[in-house]
Amino acid sequence: MKYRAVVKKCSRCSQVLLAESFEKNASQQDGLSSWCKICRSVYKTVNLEKYKERARRYYKLHPKPAKPKQVVCQKDQRANNIKSSRKYQKKYPVRVRAHHALMRAIKAGEVVRPNSCSKCSKECTPEGHHEDYFLPLAVIWLCYTCHRERSKELRDNKQDLRPRDRAKL
Repeated sequence: MKYRAVVKKCSRCSQVLLAESFEKNASQQDGLSSWCKICRSVYKTVNLEKYKERARRYYKLHPKPAKPKQVVCQKDQRANNIKSSRKYQKKYPVRVRAHHALMRAIKAGEVVRPNSCSKCSKECTPEGHHEDYFLPLAVIWLCYTCHRERSKELRDNKQDLRPRDRAKL
């Protein structure tokens, strides 16, 4: 177990400062760096180009191996996400317009998102549930769990599949 001092003397500026003024350093006996945060910050700022040049030399000698499979997977995933998003937008244009209208209203301050769920009163960042997508700002604020339950109820009762929702306006 390392002894944590309440005060310590900086070996660079020779000031006696509180322990919070020093960065943690596990290799030191007291667990604190020998220089205070101010001295270390000044040193790093003055020698920034030296640090960058050292890093450039290191990475020139030790290049990171390419990960082609990961890059391809990320590109494929991004393409799939865009494809899925466009498919959803095409299938449910009224829903998408309602979601976008609500988000714009929240950003503009026209609609205020409460801090708790309307159903269970749980403290959270609730999601806006549209009972009718043609009234985009008329939402019920539900937590994630209550929102999923409500959506499931509507799906089970086939109320979620409104014919006018699929109509292109």
